[in-house]
Amino acid sequence: DTFEWVFLGEGGTLQDECRFVGLGAIRFYAPLPGDREDMGDLGSVLLNPTRIYVDPIIDLLFGVDAPCSRNDVHGIAHITGGGLSNLLRLNDSVGFEIDNPLIPQPEFEWIQKEGGVTSWEMHRVFNMGMGIVLIVSADAAEDVEEWVSRRVAGSQRIGCVIEGEGVHHSPLDLMYVEY
Repeated sequence: DTFEWVFLGEGGTLQDECRFVGLGAIRFYAPLPGDREDMGDLGSVLLNPTRIYVDPIIDLLFGVDAPCSRNDVHGIAHITGGGLSNLLRLNDSVGFEIDNPLIPQPEFEWIQKEGGVTSWEMHRVFNMGMGIVLIVSADAAEDVEEWVSRRVAGSQRIGCVIEGEGVHHSPLDLMYVEY
């Protein structure tokens, strides 16, 4: 189960010198009530296939043009069902501070409003526009962010590993301490 979610470089550990780079999930561009009709129906948009991240991840880990050493990659988390709490699977003895989150697609705002769902629950259940999180050394973070952004639109640095426990989404003051 752990290997489905985590890759640690040879001798790699999560530490407070690490930074996160979030890879943007596929954008829906769904026609919400009141949107243009030429975009298709909401059901068709929600059935859009997911973005596949294997090529940029393999290139990052093994490619000759990778922006860092494999040892600079300390963790990879697929943010899917379970939302931000998936980061807890990487290491439950450090904290994850998300201070610069990706902007969620409008579809999530619509689901939250129409369903009366709290922000805490939305970020626990959905990826909120973030498909993969890479945990990389602070020294490599800027190069990895630039490199990944050329391959996966909507990617950016989203946070860092800190002392403590849990996942903290600081802009919304959301905290997750268990998966």
